[in-house]
Amino acid sequence: MGFGNIKSVSYNADAPSFSAAITPGVNIWSATLTYKAGWKAGPPSITARDMDALMAALTKQDSGVKFYKTDADAGTLAAKDVATLEAMRTDTDHVSDLQYRSACRNFGQQPQPRPTRAANKTNATQSVTPFLESATAWQEFEREHGELWSKPFGDMNCKIILQYLADENMQVTKANLAQAHRELKAANCFRSPNTLSRDINGSLTIVQPYSHARILALRQKQAAAAANAAPAGLSEVDREAWEAVHGKYPQLSVHSAEFKQCCSNTILLWAREYVLEQQPELAAANKKGELRKAVDTVVTQWTRNPNLGQGQKTIKDTRIWLG
Repeated sequence: MGFGNIKSVSYNADAPSFSAAITPGVNIWSATLTYKAGWKAGPPSITARDMDALMAALTKQDSGVKFYKTDADAGTLAAKDVATLEAMRTDTDHVSDLQYRSACRNFGQQPQPRPTRAANKTNATQSVTPFLESATAWQEFEREHGELWSKPFGDMNCKIILQYLADENMQVTKANLAQAHRELKAANCFRSPNTLSRDINGSLTIVQPYSHARILALRQKQAAAAANAAPAGLSEVDREAWEAVHGKYPQLSVHSAEFKQCCSNTILLWAREYVLEQQPELAAANKKGELRKAVDTVVTQWTRNPNLGQGQKTIKDTRIWLG
């Protein structure tokens, strides 16, 4: 993006001793200077053949001069431009301070403090991602998730993603962007045209403000759910008993003997209730033996691993009720 590629752009310069309004031209660029109080007045205007020459002349006038560009959308950038500047800011190994400042000037943005190379090198767990790799990753991310950049939501979603990466101390990489999208979407932080439409059930997606603390809490909740999830290969009744016991006794370790015993007792209780619904006469005092036999038969049918006898020799008959 060149310095003069935007229509209706105004150029300005500001120095300790003066401020200047810059007028572009085809062959001549000019600057009208206004000197600040307490400083000796110099030439009222300076002209040059192009912008670079004019900047050099103004810098010679006052070495502390800074240059700015504004337009109708001053202060706002497209999502990819924000990501580009951020990637350049953090890539101190491949992007010099001069290159970064020049890019900020071209985008009409104030340069931000950059991390030192020493600080980057002390981070042993995360190497610096080259700028080109970061830019490519962001472009691919934009193509995959075009719904995030619909106006007027694009800038808001972009800022949320960059804030997430900053809070997580992550650089712009394909893997980090995928994680950011996954967790921010799960936390309902993104806003898009879809959030303003009702689904087939008539409900709206409620957008939540970004909060890193809430992201961490949600991550811990998901990790706990995964750690306490029923193992694969269980029968449907075994799984239902597992979930019922864990829901009733969330503090009880799913790896403990007590947990397995509770699962066993739950399945036996369900089987007894089922048998008595089918054969209420077995509730009589003199029918205890028959009741127990009927319950055992139901339990065996319910908890038998459905993969047994299907040609999978490695499948074991895993039944919680046996402990």
